[in-house]
Amino acid sequence: SAPCNHEHRPFGPRWAASSLFHRRLPGALTASLSFRMTSRIRHCQYSVTTATTIITQQQQYQEQQRHHNEDTLDDLFHRADASHWSERMEQLCKSEVGSFSTPAWRDVDEILFSLSRQNASSSNMHDNSNADENGNDNYSNSNAHSPANVKQAFRLLNRMAEEPTTGLKDPIRALNVIILYWKTGIQLQLKQQGEQHYHDQQRHQQPSNHDNTKQQQLRSRTRRHHHNDSLAVLRSMPSPAQVLSMLKSMQQKSQNTYQPDHATYTMILEVLAMLQRYDTHFANKAKRIELAMKILSHIIEESKQNPLVQPTPHGFAAVMSCWIHGNSRSTSSSSSPLPSSVSKEIDALYQMVEQLHGAGWSEMQPNATLFNLRLKAHVMDGQVEHAETILSEQLHKAQNDGSEFQPDCISFTTVLDGYANYSNDNNSANEKTRGEKAEFLLSTMQSLYENGNDLVKPNLVTYTSVVKAWLQDGNLSRAEEILHLLEKYAAEDHELQPDVVLYNTILHGYVRAGQAQKAQDLLSSMLDEQSGVQPSERSFAMVISAWAKQGRTDNAESVLLLMHKLHVDGSLASGPNIVAYNAVIDAWAKCDDDEGWKRAQHVFYHVLQLYKNGDESLKPTIITVNSLMSSFAKADKSDKAEKLLDELLPSSSSTGRDLPPPNTRTFNIAISSCRRRGNIQQASRIFERMKRASIPPNIITYNTMLTCLANNGSPKAAKHAKELFATMVNDDKLEPNRISLSALLQTLVNAGDVAQAEQVLLALCSKSGNRRSIEIDTDLFHYVLGGYITQRSPKHAEALLLKMIQAYERGLEKVKPIVDTYNRVLSCWASSDEADRGERAELILREMQSIHAKGNKGVSPDIISYNCVVNAWANSDSPMAIPNIENIILELIMKGRKDLMPDNITYSAWFKAIAKLPSPEERKRQVEAAMKMMKIHEFKPTDSMQKQVAKLLS
Repeated sequence: SAPCNHEHRPFGPRWAASSLFHRRLPGALTASLSFRMTSRIRHCQYSVTTATTIITQQQQYQEQQRHHNEDTLDDLFHRADASHWSERMEQLCKSEVGSFSTPAWRDVDEILFSLSRQNASSSNMHDNSNADENGNDNYSNSNAHSPANVKQAFRLLNRMAEEPTTGLKDPIRALNVIILYWKTGIQLQLKQQGEQHYHDQQRHQQPSNHDNTKQQQLRSRTRRHHHNDSLAVLRSMPSPAQVLSMLKSMQQKSQNTYQPDHATYTMILEVLAMLQRYDTHFANKAKRIELAMKILSHIIEESKQNPLVQPTPHGFAAVMSCWIHGNSRSTSSSSSPLPSSVSKEIDALYQMVEQLHGAGWSEMQPNATLFNLRLKAHVMDGQVEHAETILSEQLHKAQNDGSEFQPDCISFTTVLDGYANYSNDNNSANEKTRGEKAEFLLSTMQSLYENGNDLVKPNLVTYTSVVKAWLQDGNLSRAEEILHLLEKYAAEDHELQPDVVLYNTILHGYVRAGQAQKAQDLLSSMLDEQSGVQPSERSFAMVISAWAKQGRTDNAESVLLLMHKLHVDGSLASGPNIVAYNAVIDAWAKCDDDEGWKRAQHVFYHVLQLYKNGDESLKPTIITVNSLMSSFAKADKSDKAEKLLDELLPSSSSTGRDLPPPNTRTFNIAISSCRRRGNIQQASRIFERMKRASIPPNIITYNTMLTCLANNGSPKAAKHAKELFATMVNDDKLEPNRISLSALLQTLVNAGDVAQAEQVLLALCSKSGNRRSIEIDTDLFHYVLGGYITQRSPKHAEALLLKMIQAYERGLEKVKPIVDTYNRVLSCWASSDEADRGERAELILREMQSIHAKGNKGVSPDIISYNCVVNAWANSDSPMAIPNIENIILELIMKGRKDLMPDNITYSAWFKAIAKLPSPEERKRQVEAAMKMMKIHEFKPTDSMQKQVAKLLS
């Protein structure tokens, strides 16, 4: 953006955000509209009459509303609904080009005035409740801004542009009225969508006890209907890109008669910012940011030759909001096409504003709104301390230069929110904690306020952020102290009266810390009339969750019953919602005793009955269903799990229509209920029902099925497991993982097909390192070795050990044999029927010692290794068994290591070898030698061993 020549750049009225054009914009875009004229307005093509006419018309409309005048305009537009002027627009759009007469242009002017009034009345609606005295939602104003009416308004504008001459005093004003009409329509639908989402999440609109069932159902259906409508409206409204394309086309048709000014572009940028807040799709967010940057660049370039188009702080604020909401943490993703650092982009925009101001654009001076957005960007990037540095620098500038803006309470609270939510907690021992940093910043605010700076007066949001920061440090005591301080401050300053948000914040801290009793006590204090705050559904749900985490399900249910009693007594505005019941059902589902699933089932069907009786706030959700399903799975009640599926599927009875349809997790839990008992027939039946219901299985589904097959251990289960694994390998959407492979190996081993398990493992081992390969490790080889132990196949086990060593030498570091690997091979030799098992076991033991001596500390023989060798000799019929056992025991004692001293297993194996001696005298001599050895190293035999000795001596 090159500096603009001050002598030749005329100044026009700043259409920043007038009460007529901008009402109640979200977040940083909330600003009042003012028309600012300068002495040089005479150089602008924009007529002074334009602004004067708009202001006059607005004043006339307000005067008409106050005095209920019934002149011609009021009769035409105040009493008539939107359909009258909509019909007239349709007639004008269908007329032939060049047919607009003076009466037609008068109609256009009156239609534009009507649209302005619709914009104003819709803006006023934002200040009022959306419900009438009967509790019915009022969306009538938004109907005037329907997609059909908005599109018709644009068609009228396009039709006006086709006329060779215009009969309007101010064509650009007409353009901006229609753009504002479009913007207000989108804003209304976003507002309705946000409110409905809030009601769906919090269920604050609990039906009154005095409502009859039909009224409750009607209100709920109406709310859901309007929510669905708002989503459909947003999709059918013209997009900002489409609006820009239409504007370009109209400008060309009218030969710049209807050319956008900076107010037009600013409103489009504000729409982009609003849409950015509600959309979670990355591709859309990236496109909006790209479009916003293009519009901003166009404004700056166009301003060099067109005085009607000038950059404004409002436009920059909208672009910054696009960046911030486009890269919010809640929607971050590794595949995002957006830059990883929002703060760099925001800093560049902020510096651009400073450069424009320095180049002579007086209106482009940075303000608190832009500054706060800059702080927010740095906080989102985790640069909280840097954000605090920027804040300190601006405070210093403002104190030394009166022309600089002052940071406000929002500035400080933004940084405090960073310490509470974003800051890294990897602090060194000498560095301040989050809470200490936040409280230091709070003390700075208090000091500035006491010195006369009213802009930085700490409010309740400020203190709540400080409490959150202390809770992040786990310092509950300091959070409690701040709460008690605020309770004292509230006596003098009612604005600091602790609210339910602050109480819930501390409740959440208690839940995280596992302090259920403190959470219960705080809830009780909230219920005290002197507290001045009423707990919300979330307050009760958190206390229920706290008790549930401690396994105190009775206490959790007591809180639910208390909530219900308070609502019935009229002490609580709303009773338990589905979130509270979900917490209780989940608590019972996690119980280990048999009572858990029964209580979970009882609460579930109680809630379902309440919903059927008309309480819409208790409609079971998929979380409710899955919690009950989990209770069945934990108790191995697969029949009940399948019966619940029957109620959920569409083909079921009327009960199913009251319940949400099952999702993938529902089926996964149902299959897991068959896992422990290995009920493959029922698991397979549920799996097939899942596919028939068009619910795609995921990796968890297949792994659960494989685990169930592993526990069954039949040849049929092994065949089915191989088929499932092959399906996963051949499906691009499914990628088998280590859990999948271990379950398959266990299935094959349990079915007795150990050779097949080894073949599968070695085949995948050869593919290790490929894109979709499974990372093979030592534990997977141990599964197969365990199978050879069961089959008493030591030669196969030893051969597999050699293959592990070869794979490790090829570069597969995670298959490096460890002492446990060798012990499994030793155990396999000890339990085998091979004649040379004692010799082979001791040979492997000496090999382990040799490898260890060369520096491989991971294969140092432990007491298990020696005991396996002793058992191998004891099980053999070799005449050298007892001498070799004596030598190994003596070797262990001579090592002098406590962890290698002979134990019960060692001596029991020695006695087992002694029992094979044919001569009673020789047995007696060997027993006495063994007892002497035990006495030398102060080993006390167990009762079972003493019985074994007595039997040998008898």
